[in-house]
Amino acid sequence: MSGGAGLLPDGRRVRRARGWRLYDQAGERYADFWQAGGSAFLGHRPGSLARTVAAEIDRGLWAPLPTPWQARLERSLARLAQRIGSRQLFLPEDGLARSLPRWYPLSEEPAPEEALVILPFPAAREGASSLLQAGLAVASELLRHYLDSPEAQERLDLARSLPVPPGWKRDGLYWIPSPQAVLPRHEALRRGILLPPTPGERLICPGELSRRERKNWEALCGCWTG
Repeated sequence: MSGGAGLLPDGRRVRRARGWRLYDQAGERYADFWQAGGSAFLGHRPGSLARTVAAEIDRGLWAPLPTPWQARLERSLARLAQRIGSRQLFLPEDGLARSLPRWYPLSEEPAPEEALVILPFPAAREGASSLLQAGLAVASELLRHYLDSPEAQERLDLARSLPVPPGWKRDGLYWIPSPQAVLPRHEALRRGILLPPTPGERLICPGELSRRERKNWEALCGCWTG
């Protein structure tokens, strides 16, 4: 979905992303309950990621320069695995990793012994190798610190306070669909809410909602059919 094409109706495109919100070319705002499947779990411009990426661009992404980021990424993943009680975490690029169960940050389920993790680096699918390693290493550290932060607890409290759509169940920050669950994307978009583009994906509670966005979610759940 390059350039945000296909996420919004009527030929609209995502032109800007800030925090847990997306904006189209007309300036309409959408609360993001998809978050690129977890790649934007910490928002669309988290922490020091922008500075790290800018520094790597300045170094020359396409030049064969030595980089410390792969080793840093491996150490960061090991620290994150230790924090959540997992033996080892793998990224989607790691060969057979896609066959492993996925660990979801702030889920109420215990972490698998070996798990796939989607790190909160929104540009992960677009970057060159040194950019990718730098961004993922920083994202892993940001995620590890986030797990024990007041912001994470506030986000959990927010998720618990929101109604659960019919045919779904809540797990921490997530709403998990049953096999028969429907996904009313167009009705959601009409209310300024972005849901996953394909059925079967989890919904992810944003880090914050305005009063209006909360009312829109409650109204959507009220007309949501299981």
